[in-house]
Amino acid sequence: MEETMYLPPLYLHEMFPFTYIYIDKCVCVSATGICTGALYTLTEDSLTSLTGVRSCYDEGKRVAETLMFDYHRQHGIEIRIARIFNTYGPRMNIDDGRVVSNFIAQALRGEPLTVQAPGTQTRSFCYVSDMVDGLIRLMEGENTGPINIGNPDNFLYTSGEFTMLELAETVKELINPEVVIKMVDNTPDDPRQRKPDISKAKELLGWEPKIKLRDGLPLMEEDFRLRLGVPKKK
Repeated sequence: MEETMYLPPLYLHEMFPFTYIYIDKCVCVSATGICTGALYTLTEDSLTSLTGVRSCYDEGKRVAETLMFDYHRQHGIEIRIARIFNTYGPRMNIDDGRVVSNFIAQALRGEPLTVQAPGTQTRSFCYVSDMVDGLIRLMEGENTGPINIGNPDNFLYTSGEFTMLELAETVKELINPEVVIKMVDNTPDDPRQRKPDISKAKELLGWEPKIKLRDGLPLMEEDFRLRLGVPKKK
């Protein structure tokens, strides 16, 4: 766990001396772990626990952001900080343990879709092309950040967040109606909600996501089918 905390600031510390020579500006892709796992929409000012099981990840990101601003203030390095939310799309690692890739791989293999209990925890997913567009706009703009980049909408049936059980049901419907959904134990400190407030991204970057989840999932399915060698049934 200590490596998880050390690596982000360590890499930045090793990288910054080269920015004086080779780099005009740099962007820190931070994470929502900095923000709270409580039951409300996350703004850029939300805080999180310092002592939980996941805190090593959260604090590594927090220290990295602090180090970015220290170099910005003391050495004049031009920086940008993005706080990205759940992202999905083609070319993800099939067995990386993330929920969307897990569900799609399980559905294609005919395995049960494993939903961590209680299944009512919510997430909001941003398609990779939307995420890249937001990061480019941030990098090319004049705003240092931090700025949330994520998709606050469901786009499954209505606007708003959706539960992990709803996501599993949607993957089952779209990819393999024959699989079952299986509830499993949850991991410690699993956030109950991950919904971004992207007001700053809309105002300062002119950015908001465009790809609906129901449109993005089939694109990811096609890529996974190709790599797993699972043809689509006619």
